[in-house]
Amino acid sequence: MNCITIQEKAKKEWDKFCLIERPRILIGSATCGRAAGALAVKRSFEEELKKANIKADIYEVGCIGMCYAEPLVEIGFSDGRRILYSNIQSNKVEELVNKVIING
Repeated sequence: MNCITIQEKAKKEWDKFCLIERPRILIGSATCGRAAGALAVKRSFEEELKKANIKADIYEVGCIGMCYAEPLVEIGFSDGRRILYSNIQSNKVEELVNKVIING
């Protein structure tokens, strides 16, 4: 693969990522997030969204520099709203799904 091909592929992936068609959940999953429970939070989101029959995109993302606030969860919507939550543990995921994703 040459540099132009790699660049074009990356641009397509980025454009797709930036287009939010359904709820998008970003979970800080670098070392700091994992140590704080990010993987359990991700599993909880998968379970709660399945129970509620909601299709959403869930991504593990790297550290954004606020290690003290991990696990960080950002929920984004197709209208451009993005909300960042800190110190999210599995026991808070059901509330986020119900209050933020379902009821806005």
